[in-house]
Amino acid sequence: MKKTILITMLLSLVFATVAFAAEDGAALYKSKCAACHGPDGKKMAKADLSSAPIQGKADADLVKFVGENPKHNFTKKGLTEDQIKAVVTFLRTLK
Repeated sequence: MKKTILITMLLSLVFATVAFAAEDGAALYKSKCAACHGPDGKKMAKADLSSAPIQGKADADLVKFVGENPKHNFTKKGLTEDQIKAVVTFLRTLK
């Protein structure tokens, strides 16, 4: 019984953390990205964030692109890697 409760609590914590990351990523996206990409990520035809080519990229590739690409370079603009990962987590909701 105690083991079941412990497992349930741990799973709840994991899911809450993922939900928080997506929520935090949504706020960051809104403040840093939506002006150019639009609220749904479809504003720029060449960079439709909901498209299969973008959504098909690995998370690590998107983190690197958002963090280091000269047009974005959010690492130099003060975002941490965790914040960039949160934005990528949010991007996955734009499918």
